[in-house]
Order: sequence, then C-alpha cells, then structure tokens
Amino acid sequence: MIREGHDRRALDLVGTGLLQAIQLLAYVSNYELKILLLDEPDAHLHPSNQRLLAETLLLISEKTETKVVLATHSRHLLDALSENPSARLFWIKNGAATPQTNWSDIAVLMDLGALDKGERFLAGDYEYLVWSEDRDTEALSLLLEANDIPRNKALVFSYQTSSKVDAAKLMAAFAERVRPGVKTIVHRDRDFMDDNEVERLREKYKLDQTPNLRLLLTRGSDIESYFCSPAHISHVTKKPINEVSCLISDILSKNVVEFVLYFCEKREEIKRDLYKKDPDACPPTDKLVSGSYISPEHAVGKKLLKLLRARLQEQGIRTSGLLEMSPALRDEDIINVFTQDKNIMPN
Repeated sequence: MIREGHDRRALDLVGTGLLQAIQLLAYVSNYELKILLLDEPDAHLHPSNQRLLAETLLLISEKTETKVVLATHSRHLLDALSENPSARLFWIKNGAATPQTNWSDIAVLMDLGALDKGERFLAGDYEYLVWSEDRDTEALSLLLEANDIPRNKALVFSYQTSSKVDAAKLMAAFAERVRPGVKTIVHRDRDFMDDNEVERLREKYKLDQTPNLRLLLTRGSDIESYFCSPAHISHVTKKPINEVSCLISDILSKNVVEFVLYFCEKREEIKRDLYKKDPDACPPTDKLVSGSYISPEHAVGKKLLKLLRARLQEQGIRTSGLLEMSPALRDEDIINVFTQDKNIMPN
C-alpha cells in the first residue's frame, strides 16, 4: 500500500510513472548500488511521467552514493535532465562516448529523429539540408546531382513526418542557428496537386517568414516520375523514344484500375491536408480522372517505375541503370529552389 495524503491505495493501482519511481528508489535503497544502469527507462511513459522519472533519478544521484547512467532517445527526458547542472550528456557512437555541452541541439535532433544525420551535418561543410518524405533517398540524390547539386554539398535524409510543417520550421531554425547560411530544403511530392493547391501548401509553410526554408515540389507525382519520362528511359536503355512512349501507354492501359485507385487515394490525402476548413472547395476526383483511362501525368511514378522495370527485363534490358543520371533529369525549377534567393513554384 502507498499513502497519498489521507488516502491509501494498493501498489498495483498507482500510475506507471509513480510505480517506476517507487521501484527505482526501493532497488537503490535495498542494494546500496554504486552504479545504476538504465536502458531507455522512458519507454512507454507519458511525457509528464518522464519528467517524474528524471526527478527520481536526480534525487537518487544527489541523496545517495549511486551514480546513474542511462541511455535514452527521449526529448522529454533529455529536457528534464538538462535543467540540472550535475547531469552530463554523452553522444555514444561506434563504442566511443563524446561529451556534449549543447543539450538543446541534441534534443532538437532527437525530437526530429535525425541524430545520425545531424552528426554528419554538424561535422560537415554542407550548403543544403534536404528533408525527403521518401525512405529511400537515392533517387532524390541522383536527381539533385543531375541538377548540379553534388552530394558533398547537400545532406539528404528521410523523415517520417513529411506533412508536419512545425517540424520543418524547427529544423530550419536549428540549421540557421548552428550553421548560418545553410538552406533547409523540404521535399514534398506534388501528388497530383493543381497550382492552387500548391499555393495552399506553400502558405502552410509560411516561407516568407522563414528565409532559409525552401519547398521542393516535384514536377510530376513524385521523385520517381522523373525517371519514368520517355526521354530518360530512352537515354539509359538506348530504345527509341517512340517505343518507350508506346511501352508506357501500354503499361498504363493494362493497369488502369490500379493507377486510378492510386490517384483517388492521393486526392483524398490532399483533401484532408489542404481543405480541412473548406472541404467543399476541393475539386471532385471524378472530374479530374476517368475510370477507364489514366494519363502519364496522373500516374504514380513509384508504381510506374516498378512496372517499367519488369517489362524491360522481359525484353532482356538491364534495368539497374534506370536510376542513373541523364540529361532528361535537368529541371530549372529544381535548380532555382537551391540557387535563387526566393522560393520558386514549379510550373
């Protein structure tokens, strides 16, 4: 039993955070530990309970002879511990522990899930910090190289919350503070947005208020759509461009239902994201695409590239070269996003 004021409560009825604090205090008291090692003790704890955990660990450190050593990926726990001058922070990588003095920088990177890439950014000489909504960023890196943005100047990494505008602003502010002059580029797939919808998206980012934040919107549905163009496929496979165009048309014709469903799903996402306050203003999907025909402009690039690979392999053509640079990947809008002082909206 535990007592809270005049009330008594069974131990198994208290909250997770309080129960963990009691367990830690009891363990340290009973065993008189010299070192207490904890691996992510914040797992599954609410942020408020993580602060309680931090207070408990600091109490143990101050009132006993026990030294507390813990590993964590929690921004909340890090923030709570940083308020105590006796706490020390180390970055562990490849078996080496590096002392860190700027808790807030590590906390920002931790919160954004960018610790590993953040280390490279802090140690490198990058001009651009590129966030991509794609887990596999190789296609984007190749596209940037084809547009005069070399890999040693642009740090590209994937982030899970591509639609979180606040996270993008946080990263841009962090980059400006630790590496003044570095531009933060946020890659978002166009996903069949029209120009008015693109403008709605840009307004969400408030780009005029964050000078070092840029928005890179694809010309087609996604990054892979650049690698599905007849000109690019013709260049890397040496097939005549008219044959490639016919092949793409045939693929779209034979998989029209699947592509239309993809299109409709993307349009629903656009409606939820950009038309929350005025859903009736969103153009009806059935007015934008036919159920029996899909144009290359309305095809999801990732799916089309996969089907192109399969068909080309059937013809005995090596398809690993589809993801390589070609003159067809040149896009002045991409170059402008990186080099001009103002944000440019792709045509």
